[in-house]
Amino acid sequence: MSTRLDPNVSPRRLRVALLHNIISPHVVPLFERLALQPGISLKVYFLAESDRNRRWATAIDRKFAYEVLPNWAIRLGRKDLYTFFINPTIASALIRDRFDVLISVGWDSFASQAAFILCKVLGRPYILWSGSTANEPSWRRTITRPIVKAMVGGSAGWIAYGTRARDYMATLGADPSRVAIAYNTVDVDGFAARADALRPQRALIRRELGIGDGPTILYVGQLIERKGALDLLEAHRILLRSRADAQLLLVGYGPLEAELRRRIDADAITGVKLCGHVAIPDLPRYYVAADCLAAPSHEEVWGLVLNEAAACGLPLVTAEPVGAAPDLVIPGTNGYVIPPRDPVALADALNRALDSSEKMGAASRSIISRMTYDQNVEAIVTALRRVTRASFVPVSGQTPQSAGRDRT
Repeated sequence: MSTRLDPNVSPRRLRVALLHNIISPHVVPLFERLALQPGISLKVYFLAESDRNRRWATAIDRKFAYEVLPNWAIRLGRKDLYTFFINPTIASALIRDRFDVLISVGWDSFASQAAFILCKVLGRPYILWSGSTANEPSWRRTITRPIVKAMVGGSAGWIAYGTRARDYMATLGADPSRVAIAYNTVDVDGFAARADALRPQRALIRRELGIGDGPTILYVGQLIERKGALDLLEAHRILLRSRADAQLLLVGYGPLEAELRRRIDADAITGVKLCGHVAIPDLPRYYVAADCLAAPSHEEVWGLVLNEAAACGLPLVTAEPVGAAPDLVIPGTNGYVIPPRDPVALADALNRALDSSEKMGAASRSIISRMTYDQNVEAIVTALRRVTRASFVPVSGQTPQSAGRDRT
């Protein structure tokens, strides 16, 4: 499906509606850059401001137009939170704003599904942007598969987080040759610059964090079962047999904290520090203090901590189900990919990564250098061009997103 702006009337910007679940500090800079693209008028519709398992800052200073939709939330899961947002005003909001093309980040919300139907009714292109992979089995995925296949097959275009997400969308009906890859990412340049500025203070930072002289492994993420924190604790216990001075920093919060503390005390595991929640601007201090990042998740759509750590120059040790693994880790070059739920393999990989920390960290920086917001914008614009015939020519006298923000 494509849409054409009438060539007989004055050119105007392409009105792009974008659905996103919650306000994340990682996506806000991307949307700011996308809003500045010539010929595009972007409005982002957030399904909610935040969720119970997030402690992110949600302030946006009017650099792109957005609206937080009224919502109801259905929350499931005791070990890992899953939230299904219901936004009853999504159709009326989209009709009111007279969009030309719609991009939906994900397919598992009422808003994404309602918007898909609305696009079909109005004859507007629907672009599906997804990070889902084949490594996330669940009862929800099983029962919704027919709906998801209909949405994927009926989309005018597709955007994927990485190669694994592209391949999964292909199994659902997307044309893999027409899937634009916008690598899920963070402010790579910002993290790198902050790390470079802090690196001369590494010894001081380690003292302030209470770290000794030994090699240090860093974990950043929620303390929940699927993130593999218990596997990492056991791997650290194994590693202590050959590296008695090894240290493990656990940055994050969640229901597993009490169990982690119990095991540390019961098994007298040394060199472990639970750091609690750390705000994103402060994370580079921990990356600079560490010698290796571990992300041993049993299931992970992507894993943005890998991007952050790579930008800060760390080796990466992650598990095979992690969505970012094939794009961000070259085994033996900048880290290792191990089977999930295997503390012995994890300990061995960490040991090898620590032996080559500086060399592998430099390789991580080289790999992550191509996964930037600029690359994301280029991929999104490519997807838009594929489903529209708009020229993306800016209108004289207008500035991107002069309307500011709307909130309801």
